[in-house]
Amino acid sequence: MNLTEKAAYIKGLIEGIKLDDSKEETKVLKSIVDLLEDMALSIKDLENVCEEHSEVIDEIDENLADVEDIVYDCNCEDSDCSCCDCDSDLYEVCCPNCEQVIKLNEDIISKGEIGCPNCGEKLEFGFEDISDDSSVD
Repeated sequence: MNLTEKAAYIKGLIEGIKLDDSKEETKVLKSIVDLLEDMALSIKDLENVCEEHSEVIDEIDENLADVEDIVYDCNCEDSDCSCCDCDSDLYEVCCPNCEQVIKLNEDIISKGEIGCPNCGEKLEFGFEDISDDSSVD
């Protein structure tokens, strides 16, 4: 039985015992029952709004996950990935054109080239130029 049903049940019990409406106790009991009904309806409305908000939040969370996948270009197979380190080493590359330092992972380096995100200059590289002490954690 939910709150609105319980409040209606109590109201039915009070009406069923046929209290004298001229007595103060009856007025107090009926006022309490009216308050209970109002509170139960308010709580039900709040639960409905909360459920709607929860659905919207879930949808926003899914959309944000899609955006994160696009922005961080994560191709992780691990569902527990907290992207976008993916437990791989990062390497610093300095753009010869704008001198901005760019951090790259092995997947990007294995492609052999990338456009500088700052100036668009084409950067070419390979694994043979990478030493073990150049990784950044």
